[in-house]
Amino acid sequence: MNSATSTEIAAPPEMVEELKGLFDASGARGELEIQPEVHHGFAFPQRWCYDKPAAERHWERLIALYRRNLG
Repeated sequence: MNSATSTEIAAPPEMVEELKGLFDASGARGELEIQPEVHHGFAFPQRWCYDKPAAERHWERLIALYRRNLG
């Protein structure tokens, strides 16, 4: 599970969509989720851009992925 943000400066939306397509086509057991309207680092409370609802969703999905694949 990886999250990209819709406001990401280093990776424009076209690049993120291409990465998502490649990831989906790879057959990997994970996913790339685009988080709208948040900034890079949104999942960490110490960051200026912390977004609690988006962070909670991100951590819940990441932990669920770990549980499914690591036991």
